Parts: sequence; C-alpha cells; structure tokens
Amino acid sequence: MLQLQFPTCGILLSNSSYNELLIINLATVPADGTIFPVLHKCVPPLGVASIKNYLKSYHDKMKKIILAFLLFIKLTTVAFGQDGHERLRWSPTRELTLSDFTIKTKQLEATTSFGQFYIAYKVQGFDFMTKNFNKKVDNFFIKSASWIDTTSNIQQLLTYQQTLFDISEIYARQFRKALHDNRKKIISGTNFIEELDQKYISDFSKRRIDYDRETKFGTDIEKQKEWEKQIQKELSDLKDFDYDK
Repeated sequence: MLQLQFPTCGILLSNSSYNELLIINLATVPADGTIFPVLHKCVPPLGVASIKNYLKSYHDKMKKIILAFLLFIKLTTVAFGQDGHERLRWSPTRELTLSDFTIKTKQLEATTSFGQFYIAYKVQGFDFMTKNFNKKVDNFFIKSASWIDTTSNIQQLLTYQQTLFDISEIYARQFRKALHDNRKKIISGTNFIEELDQKYISDFSKRRIDYDRETKFGTDIEKQKEWEKQIQKELSDLKDFDYDK
C-alpha cells in the first residue's frame, strides 16, 4: 500500500440546517490506483457568519487545494499506466510546447506554471541478466497535471519547465546507470531498486529547489544560461544511459 499525505480541505454545506462542514481527506492509494477519499461531517463551534468569513478569507487557498486534489486524482490515474497520450517521454529533440499543458490559466494560480514530472521504472526478478536498463526507467511529463498561465511570458515559462524536465532526465539516467552497475543484486530481490527510486526522486527534488532559488524560477537570464550549460554537460556525461541507447 502506498501511503500518501494530502491536505485536508473543508467545504461549507450551505444548505444544511446544522451549518455542517464537509471534510475531505485523501487516505490510501493502493497499487491498483484506486483512490479512497474519506468524508466526514462535523458541526463546527462557530456561527455560520464566522464560518463564511473564514472560508472567504481563505478562498484562494481552498481553490488551490481543491484543484490540486482534482489534479492528483488525474495524475494517479495516468501514473498507473492508463493513458499513454497523457504522458510525454523526455526527448533530446523535442522540447515542451504550450499545447503540452492541458490546463491553461489566467493569473489564477500562485505560480505561473507547473509541470508534473514522473520517473517510473519496471524491473522484474529475471532482469539481473539484462545488460541494458535504459528502457526499464522512464522520464515522463504528465500533460493533464500541468498548467501554464497564458497571460505571462510563455516562452520563458516553457524554458523554465523544459529545464526542470532536463534535470529530471539527469536523475532518470543516473537511475538507469545504477541499475546497470548493480544488476546482480536483483537476484536477491528488488528492495534495493525501491531505495534507488526514492533516492533519485529525492535528489531531483533537492536539485529542483536549488535551480528555482538560484535562477529565481528561470527569470535570472545569466543564471539560467549557467544552469543550462551544466545540465547539458551532465546529460552528455550520461549519454550511454539515454532511453533510446
């Protein structure tokens, strides 16, 4: 069972005579991709006016939480392999375009763009005899879980998201290399593969934070160029672990 932490959100049931709040909390997502939202009703110790004022003051925050909830449902469906059209595999010759972002916004979000990247692997017990693991690890961009603000500098946003996609590819290649170098360990089980998966997801997340901080989310042109140069070097160093090699 995959345990996921997700923010709880409350929605006022305005037609309820008890001024109830509907509490939605995402519980457990099993391996088959089924989502179990847990619903609770409670009578808050506040008057209806206080509740409405509270919800009004947090209107934007609640909207983002609910949107994230819906996006997460869609992402989970895609991530467990249902629709290949929703996923875009990283390519050295094809960069992200505006049409790759299913959700188009107009200054509705806290960030002007968001890209969901997903590193997936498929390794089985007999793969210890495999010499090439490049097609065992995928690096996807999830279209339906990604948004872009069409009122902002679109080209700059696309460059920013493409850079994140490229950084994700670095860690996908490192993952492929680690599987190749440690393939004999698969004989003893796949637990170490899960550890590698978590390691490279964590490494990517940390690198992403560094990139965002140093380039001011891709808006510092000079820093952006420095990062692009470094990223291309790292991808070149790991060229033997390109998906198509």
